[in-house]
Amino acid sequence: HRGATVALALIACVAAALLGVALFRALAVPDAATVEADARATLSTPEYSGGTYGTDATLVTKGVDVRSVSRSQTAPEGTSPQFGAAGYATAEVVASYAGQGVTADQGATLSYALVDGTWTVLPGATNEGVTWHATTGVDQNKVLSNVHLLLERVDAADAGEPPLAELYATAAMAIESESFDEEAQTDTLEVSCVRTEAFETYECLLTVTFSFSQTDGQWGVSQVEASGTARERNLEALLGAWSGEFRSQQTDGGKCLSAREGGLTVEVLGV
Repeated sequence: HRGATVALALIACVAAALLGVALFRALAVPDAATVEADARATLSTPEYSGGTYGTDATLVTKGVDVRSVSRSQTAPEGTSPQFGAAGYATAEVVASYAGQGVTADQGATLSYALVDGTWTVLPGATNEGVTWHATTGVDQNKVLSNVHLLLERVDAADAGEPPLAELYATAAMAIESESFDEEAQTDTLEVSCVRTEAFETYECLLTVTFSFSQTDGQWGVSQVEASGTARERNLEALLGAWSGEFRSQQTDGGKCLSAREGGLTVEVLGV
């Protein structure tokens, strides 16, 4: 009886072990390291263009976060059944990328087939979309190159005369200040426009707020205002003493030329 009992116990242990192995194989999925490596090799790095106001950047992969891995007995939706497959699995991942002034998170779903005891990633990873995040503000050089667009936006809003875009077409532009808020994903700039002629100047200070879109990764203008004196002519360049040499004289009678060597000085006191 004792021998029979021992034999039965051994048989039970073997059966339990075999059942455990079978259960493990039935529930087994690709490990995180495998999924991460496959994601790096399979997913394409998003292309990025800064557009009108953002910095152009080339993205590089920072890492892959494996969110979940699940097992199934049938081929995942969108994939073809694999000959000899003992099971299938899907992995949800988020790949992160970084470039100058911007980062991106790309969600994706990878599908696997278990063939001959090896998990093989199937072609056709499903892209779940890209979420963008700005780490620095706008490209200041691009802003200066497109100030005319900002002036046209002010003109469209106030319909003032003369149009600012026309008045400052040849003006000198400069960034006076910048305030980037990474949490709010906004960037506020003050841009000076100065048009200088022989005896007059025009000065305009633009206050522009840009907002960053997480959907397409582009900076857009959310608000722009021009200083109230942007269309006023400034004649302060005339103030001061102006001197010159004798050129000619017009009279109703005889000319008086004795003082011609002294020249003439005119002092402009106000405008």
